[in-house]
Amino acid sequence: MTVTMPRPCESRRPTARRRGGKCGKPAVTTLSLFWLLLLVLVPSLSALASCDTPAARERFAEELLIRPLSDGRVALNFQFTTHRRSAANGEANATSEFQHLGGLFPKALGQMVGSATGVRELHLSFAQGRWDYARWGHPVSAGPTGVELWAWIDDHANSSSLLGAHVSEPPAPSSDKGGSLADRAWLRLTQSLSGLFGASLNFLPGARTAEPRLSFHPEGLAGSHAGARLRHGFLPREVVCTENLTPWLKLLPCRAAAGLMSNLDARRLFDSEFVSMSVHLRQVRLVTDDGGGGGGGTLHWEVVQSLNTVMRTADRGRSQALPPGSQHRWSLGQLLGGGLPTSTCELAAHSRVYVDLGSAAATPMAFESGVAALQPAPHARLAHRRLVSYDLRRLMEEATALSAKWNVAFEPVAGSDYWVQPANSLDALRAHRYTRGYGQEGGAIVTAIENISDEGVQVVLLDVVPWYLRVFAHTVAVRCSPLVDQWQRSEAEEEDEEEEDGKGKRPDENVRCSEAASRVLFSPALDRARPAVLEVFLELPARSRTLVSMDFRQAFLRISEHPPDANRGFDFSSAVFTLLTRTAKDLSYAAGLEWSPLFYAAPAAATTATTATAATAATAATAATAATAGAGAGAGAGAGAGAGAGAGAGAGLPPPLPLRIYTESLLITMPIPDFSMPYNVITLTSTIGALCFGSFYNTATRRLALAERVDPSPAQRRRRQRMLGMVLLVGTAFAAVFWEDVSRFFEDLLAELTA
Repeated sequence: MTVTMPRPCESRRPTARRRGGKCGKPAVTTLSLFWLLLLVLVPSLSALASCDTPAARERFAEELLIRPLSDGRVALNFQFTTHRRSAANGEANATSEFQHLGGLFPKALGQMVGSATGVRELHLSFAQGRWDYARWGHPVSAGPTGVELWAWIDDHANSSSLLGAHVSEPPAPSSDKGGSLADRAWLRLTQSLSGLFGASLNFLPGARTAEPRLSFHPEGLAGSHAGARLRHGFLPREVVCTENLTPWLKLLPCRAAAGLMSNLDARRLFDSEFVSMSVHLRQVRLVTDDGGGGGGGTLHWEVVQSLNTVMRTADRGRSQALPPGSQHRWSLGQLLGGGLPTSTCELAAHSRVYVDLGSAAATPMAFESGVAALQPAPHARLAHRRLVSYDLRRLMEEATALSAKWNVAFEPVAGSDYWVQPANSLDALRAHRYTRGYGQEGGAIVTAIENISDEGVQVVLLDVVPWYLRVFAHTVAVRCSPLVDQWQRSEAEEEDEEEEDGKGKRPDENVRCSEAASRVLFSPALDRARPAVLEVFLELPARSRTLVSMDFRQAFLRISEHPPDANRGFDFSSAVFTLLTRTAKDLSYAAGLEWSPLFYAAPAAATTATTATAATAATAATAATAATAGAGAGAGAGAGAGAGAGAGAGAGLPPPLPLRIYTESLLITMPIPDFSMPYNVITLTSTIGALCFGSFYNTATRRLALAERVDPSPAQRRRRQRMLGMVLLVGTAFAAVFWEDVSRFFEDLLAELTA
């Protein structure tokens, strides 16, 4: 059998062959395949390159600011900033923006904020200890002792998922049954934050929540807060510890494994004079590297995590201060207990260490002396803030080349004139508060603020009083007097001054400060529902001292409303002063206080020392003054602060964010009941119940029967006779001894009855 094999060019289909019967060429050539693949892959690659991936939309930076203080201590300010560009360059909503997270942005925070809470802006701070404004100046990130939380939350139909149905009606008032949408979102937000940070934030809704009207304006984009309402709460009794630090670290892209927070000794951190942690979420517009967003910038969500602490140097104890004219000697490794970072965070756009020499004498010679005393030599200078900076990656590379461990230290140079200026000349305002009165019935709360500058200042006072302190609006009084050299004065002197003001012995002082309070807002409290809120718009004259006082009366609380250590007292939250006015002279100092140098010096500006021109300073001052007109106060500050983070925003100084000053918290003693009374009542009622129940039970269950009579034995009779004889003998002896007294008693009793 013969098998015929087809030729290679032969096909089963006759149409595949040419008419001549010879082998034809392939239908698709190699060149055609190449062009076909090119047409398919080029659009795909271009689309992939232009795809808005999470890595392209996000940016992370870490910084450390070292500030020597005038009393021999050193303030360390760690700051970590994450920016996430919005998917659409418009008014983004947190609920739709944080549905899918997988990049640098904190996933836990994004999911919590985006889970139908309607949060537009969020600020949370934890603090242990109190920042001493008189000795340390103003902190980088201000906050009260304990926990503070305030947020701007949606209160319109966009938050309908909170109700589980579409809501088209206008927002209901907060006092309505069930609360408004903002109240429900605030409740959900506090519960989520409580679980995230391991704090008692779930106790904020209700009696600890206030809604200020003059304070805490938006710090992000003003247009993004339309239809939003403010919620603010204090927890002055909250204790901050490592269980709050651990979840705070987990929000960082590198956590504590790399970067500035790696190898941090938590025990040394919480053994410091002061430590605070904060998280800030807001919307800003940034000018990106590719010029995105045009002149106005691209809309970004911004998360700023700040950790501030005040450390003692090796040669200074807890109570030892730096002698006047002395020089600092500090080392970053010594301050952190040898826990220097071992590696940089590879996800960070930059890792920098700043040293603030702005507290030195304002002379070029002193500044140069301070720079010369730093080891190693700084990598760059920022002249407008008198800052010097180090690149952390470069520091580690230089130390590795020398087979040494990197460090930043200050060793005073012999014969140099570098010295630390006292903080009193840096802060124009100093606040203090105390209670007046005695006993547990009533008293007065006095808040004092001093303006030591030569210019007038506008501030807003916010005082949130808990409901169990019954304050009276008609007792609110504002008194002003010229500033004296002595700051700390006794309560007796304060009362004498108030009496003299009332009698008119100082007419010149009263006339000078007669219009210190131009606006007063008072919201009364509801028992167990909301606190009382006092807001006063103050115009402080130059070199003046202003007192704001109001009387209160303690309420009686239920036994379940007292804390476990009721005899210690109740913690009363701090008063807040918000500084509104800005001058061009203050911009160079206040620019880097509320936020890190990242917002006020572009990465390009870190390598070239640039100074703000007079025109830029005047423009910033004008914008800052205009920002105080109302709710738009945060618009210019937020946009300007955000613009400074881009690569092309290094020219000039934007207007800073509002500066806040927190007073110390108070300890109020409330009327305390007898906590042993419930125990006595329980004991008495249990005894009576046992007796009654025992008698009833015996009567109901026992069977009564007549017992057979048994005559006593002779021994029992003799025993009874002896007992009766002894009783008669004792009675006779008693009557013989006390017969006269007994007879006189009965005679007197008989005489009274017959009279």
